[in-house]
Amino acid sequence: MSIRGRTLAQTETAQKKWPVFCNLLIKHQRIQPASKRMPKREKLPDDLKELCLLCRAGKLFAVQQWIRDSRRLRTPAGNFATSPIRTAIESGFHSMVEVLLQEGTVDQEEKNDAFIKAIDSRNFDLVELLTQYGADPWIVDFDTILCSRHPQIMRWFVANGLDLECDCYAEEFAVLVTKGARAPQLLRNRVHFLRAVKTALPI
Repeated sequence: MSIRGRTLAQTETAQKKWPVFCNLLIKHQRIQPASKRMPKREKLPDDLKELCLLCRAGKLFAVQQWIRDSRRLRTPAGNFATSPIRTAIESGFHSMVEVLLQEGTVDQEEKNDAFIKAIDSRNFDLVELLTQYGADPWIVDFDTILCSRHPQIMRWFVANGLDLECDCYAEEFAVLVTKGARAPQLLRNRVHFLRAVKTALPI
């Protein structure tokens, strides 16, 4: 039975009917406990929606004028689906992202979120830029780095201290061993792949 991707109500029902199974999935991060799930998204204020549209359209001069007019840049506290910095990251517009960062209105959580999105977008220039402005590179999980399949991004992490054969990933790999007859081979393939990546990315 797979409960990944089901609605909150369905998952809560499953947790009551199959508590042991669901606790195992929670332990190995296949699902989140109902108490820790993200609350309902809120609507972004209209003025920030307008700013996001400017960022999405790449209207750098208009955004700079917005800043000169002292209009709001900072996203208020809340659970929003997007923000000006997130929209700028999605557009891939380096100068737009830097203009927003220079204003000092992007908090640490938003910087870290933008950093992960830059890796997902395989945009190495933005990865470097966000690090320069204080994004924490070590909030990124190992699989996000690996799945970027971007040589420069992986090389950058290795150069900055990521050990692809570190024991801290052993538990994550070991989970595969309990997942059926093919798991030991999957585990060996994963370890071999990591070693190959390290060899292919000379510093």
